[in-house]
Amino acid sequence: MSLKNNRQLWSKNIIWFFVAFYGYNFVIPNEGADGFAYQERFIEIAHTELSSNSFSEYLYGGENGTVDIIEPIISYTLAQFTDNPQILFGVYGIIFGFFYSRNLWFLLSHNYKWSYTNFIIFILFAFSIGIWEINGFRFWCSCHIFFYGAFPFIMQGKKKYIIFILLSAFMHFSFLFPIAILALYYFAGNRVHIYFIFFLITFFIAELNVSAVREILTLYLPDIFSTKIEAYTSDVYIDVVEERSANVTIFNTLSKYMGTFIRVAMLLIVYFNYKKIKNSKPLNSLLSFTLLFYGFANIFQLIPSGGRFISAASLFVFSLYFIYTQYSTSLFARRFVYVASPLILYVVFYNFKIIAKDTFSLYTFSNPLLNSIF
Repeated sequence: MSLKNNRQLWSKNIIWFFVAFYGYNFVIPNEGADGFAYQERFIEIAHTELSSNSFSEYLYGGENGTVDIIEPIISYTLAQFTDNPQILFGVYGIIFGFFYSRNLWFLLSHNYKWSYTNFIIFILFAFSIGIWEINGFRFWCSCHIFFYGAFPFIMQGKKKYIIFILLSAFMHFSFLFPIAILALYYFAGNRVHIYFIFFLITFFIAELNVSAVREILTLYLPDIFSTKIEAYTSDVYIDVVEERSANVTIFNTLSKYMGTFIRVAMLLIVYFNYKKIKNSKPLNSLLSFTLLFYGFANIFQLIPSGGRFISAASLFVFSLYFIYTQYSTSLFARRFVYVASPLILYVVFYNFKIIAKDTFSLYTFSNPLLNSIF
């Protein structure tokens, strides 16, 4: 009903409220999940007499200082009133749901008539970083916050959204890098062909010296980032990530390569039809930034946990293709979606199955008042 009536002002809020409801009834998949760590830390804060001065010292003082302060502030504030993790994840759902629903409606604002093509692309966008990613709230919410700020800034030059671009780094410090990429794009301008060459070259970079990256980042970035950088690039963390990678199933590998094929094919289709959008500054700008961002994301994935930036770049790829198929008369662009539908649907359902199946419960679709009683 919400999608059918997407021109109504209230429609996006239905999605927002559902995500909040889902967050309140969120089921943590296992003890190794990020959500479990959020829960345990929240309960620990609630049962510890932590003064505001001590909390400020935790955020800004000593070696443990951090720039991504939003999640700790949420946990500390709620812990003053409750130790119920459902409340915490309900607030996560409210925040995540706001940006998620608004990002969906950014695409729908460019949708003039539903067709099989744009419906499939829309689903692909919606499932790229789905609501189940509340499990890894900090990073995945940062993806949606960054997109929420960057998309209208790139497409329409709306500078008031810069605040949200910057806000993404306060949710997860690693978004300083996408912010730096956006700043580079802003000053370099639309250089589609140069960005395209860079994008292609990054696929041939097979290895990155993580130790050298760690030394460079700790040398030039403020000390407040040192602990985070060393944690994400340490030999111990690298071993953990490699061990997880060694245990992935063939279905996970298939999903990864299928997803790469879909994203690259979409970018190639738009690029080789560049003449058709050359005079459209919004599409020209979105293509330019997407090529640049995806190129850097390819490099980031050579660093432990850096592969997550591919998902962030995917939001821009799918939004670009969605809008392109709205304005372009290219039959090939639409036919590609038809031909690639089996691959697209596999990626969509695999992304849902791998996490979401463990985070949904019957409570998600039932009455919250009865749930609280029984």
